[in-house]
Amino acid sequence: MNRTTKLLLVALALCMTPVLSASGQDLKEMDRQTYLLAGQQIFKNPPGDCSACHGWNGTGRAHDHIYAVDFDAGGPSLSLSKMTRDEMIHMVSCGSVASNGVNVMPQYRPDAWTPAYPCWGKLAADIPADQRPLRTGWNLTHAQIEAVVDYIQDAYQGKLMNWDWCSTYFDDFKRMCEVWRDYGAQ
Repeated sequence: MNRTTKLLLVALALCMTPVLSASGQDLKEMDRQTYLLAGQQIFKNPPGDCSACHGWNGTGRAHDHIYAVDFDAGGPSLSLSKMTRDEMIHMVSCGSVASNGVNVMPQYRPDAWTPAYPCWGKLAADIPADQRPLRTGWNLTHAQIEAVVDYIQDAYQGKLMNWDWCSTYFDDFKRMCEVWRDYGAQ
């Protein structure tokens, strides 16, 4: 795929992000590459911004800020994740709280923890307010959550970084990827 085609696909994916909020039916009409690029845009940017915690390369990321006072904050490696698609969709939808009550994954689905979408068999009323997952201020639709999870599983899960994937992520800044081409890391 040449650079112009990639840029057009990324532009189309950016334009499709609002479509992802419209309905899951719209997603079924996208070709797989465009669908995954739309998931990538959610991963890279708000409202998802998954890379802030999981790193641009999906290997996880520790944070050096106020949240790291009592625990090792940051997102786990997506490359090493063994979650199924359904488990990951549930995690992104509901978020999670560590056993010590510290938020470790924000909630992205607005109706999570309600009768419409219980989380791990519980409702918000079943959990003390200080033990509920954080709300990010951004919501994702179910279709957007599916798209970002499908992207994560396609690009990261069970894989290590390589030149092809890195150059797709940094389309206009491929110098970031030279180490994988020069040293052959796959």
